Amino acid sequence: MRPVLDRAVGALILENGTAYPLDRPYVIGRGPQADDAVRAATAAPIVIQRDRHVSRVHAYVSVDDGKVFVRDATATSGTFIAPPGTDQWTRITTSPTELRPGWSVRISDRVLTYRPDDHPTP
Repeated sequence: MRPVLDRAVGALILENGTAYPLDRPYVIGRGPQADDAVRAATAAPIVIQRDRHVSRVHAYVSVDDGKVFVRDATATSGTFIAPPGTDQWTRITTSPTELRPGWSVRISDRVLTYRPDDHPTP
């Protein structure tokens, strides 16, 4: 069974408005079902379709002690984060990196923004 928190700390919001509640771990990629955590139902998939710059398993998102973390899954094209109001993207590594409220994660040309639970969803 997928580990689900009692309460989401917020959501990851895609630029098209799709929201992923941050109450569980996620695996992001073109084919995240290939990851053991998704197959074991300990993480949920976020599928980014039809993008050759996105690896099958590209990045991981987790919540620990109320904080959101993202890490790269050794994707060739990289995983990047940026604070709000800037286009200065920083490539992250395979070590968990905190994604602060309002910050965004970029995978290829797709951007997901961390909206904490105290901000309304559009």
